[in-house]
Amino acid sequence: MLYDYECDSCNRLLEDVYQSVKDDPLVNCPSCKEDTLTRVITGGAYAFVKNANTIGTLADRNAKNNKSLIQENKHKASEDKPTEPKTWYDKHKSATNKEVQNMTKEQKSKYIIEGKS
Repeated sequence: MLYDYECDSCNRLLEDVYQSVKDDPLVNCPSCKEDTLTRVITGGAYAFVKNANTIGTLADRNAKNNKSLIQENKHKASEDKPTEPKTWYDKHKSATNKEVQNMTKEQKSKYIIEGKS
């Protein structure tokens, strides 16, 4: 397997370190010689597995740290989708469905003809 590591002291990034799944994670940084290497999970935007006990904890932390990026991507996606034009009867109606149900026959006829409740 290939793993990435980042040093908490000097911020050096070690990429594509080949290790077996059974091997212990590296801790000693080759640059600053400190025992402060942290394994990095990659995939899209990468996330640090530091003090994370579960995938849920990690996902929550990443969602919090990347909140503005997530919102920006949602807005971009919604801008790309064209809004459906309203139907002719939705454009002109002024009463809610509940108000129409409570109208008498005469009021409904007037509403259908004039479009006003």
